[in-house]
Amino acid sequence: MKKLAYLAPLTALLLISTVFAISFRADGGTIATIGTDTSFISSDVHFSAWSNGGQGAASLQATGVTPSGSLVRVYGNYVQTSVIVNDATTFSATASGTATYWKKGILPKKEVSSITYTLDKTTNLVSISGSVGTGVNLKAISISGVPASILVP
Repeated sequence: MKKLAYLAPLTALLLISTVFAISFRADGGTIATIGTDTSFISSDVHFSAWSNGGQGAASLQATGVTPSGSLVRVYGNYVQTSVIVNDATTFSATASGTATYWKKGILPKKEVSSITYTLDKTTNLVSISGSVGTGVNLKAISISGVPASILVP
């Protein structure tokens, strides 16, 4: 009977961790916007994130090729600032950090960046929106349909 008494707290801890903890990687998808560019003939997106409900992190690497052949890239590392929703069908969070925006003819520069990312747990697709830079140097980011592999449900 004493052994069963030890299992109850452990079971409760496992239930709590499965509700709040999540880790996933996503590759592919469609880039809608990076900076002033809104048309891409090809794109390569790599995104990963983890969260335990209170803390988390994310990283983004997105490369697009414009119809004129210019490469546009964003590389960012982020710390989760809040969880918007984490239920059976959706995980969504905001994060802030730094990102480097690079386009042919423009020197790469590390700037402040913030993103909101949403994982649809029913389709395993991720969408990412946010910005790099501030003021007149603000560059929008909009990416959708990135297939994800959930590592920790």
